[in-house]
Amino acid sequence: VYPSVSPDGTRLLWEVVNGELLPGQSQPPGVEFWVGNLDGSLRRMVQRLSGGYSLWLDAHRLLLVKRIVYSADTQLFVLDIDAPNPAPVLLGTFRFVRGIQVAPGGAHIAMLLPFQPDPNASGIYLLRTEPGAVPQKLPFFGAYQWRDDQSLYTLSYDGSTDVHTLGVYDLTTGEHRTLTDPDTLPIRVANGDWHVSPDGTR
Repeated sequence: VYPSVSPDGTRLLWEVVNGELLPGQSQPPGVEFWVGNLDGSLRRMVQRLSGGYSLWLDAHRLLLVKRIVYSADTQLFVLDIDAPNPAPVLLGTFRFVRGIQVAPGGAHIAMLLPFQPDPNASGIYLLRTEPGAVPQKLPFFGAYQWRDDQSLYTLSYDGSTDVHTLGVYDLTTGEHRTLTDPDTLPIRVANGDWHVSPDGTR
């Protein structure tokens, strides 16, 4: 799988998938998670799971995402690759996880949990990347991307209109405010094709 560069720009992370899930198998094939320096040195396998994928949280930690086959459940783990004996620590098990986004610095992730047994529980959630953290439902619905480690840019979702409103959600205050007026700046984004600049200003 194509490698990704660590947030501090010093390491590569990649996965080796040993085959595909075939009908009749109870477990997906093993996935190996590898890290190394940018020049290819110090390559080592840091974990092996039966299925899943990984994301950088920070320069030392990975988020491991493992879907449970033949179910709607996904397990999230944190792995400290520089620990003496790296072992994944379970953050939680969630149903129908979509759209995982890691905050700069890796202290939080945002994710969409649709189709929950209680419809009122469906929505966008914030989760600290520490064991025992409790997911917090956010007071908006739509697309989202991190602006910085304390705020998210949002795009509204409203089936009655074909334009979006750009907003920002502040983790520290819980305030969600709009930044654009759809009457004067009718933003239209298709297929989630929008990106935030590294400094969060554009």
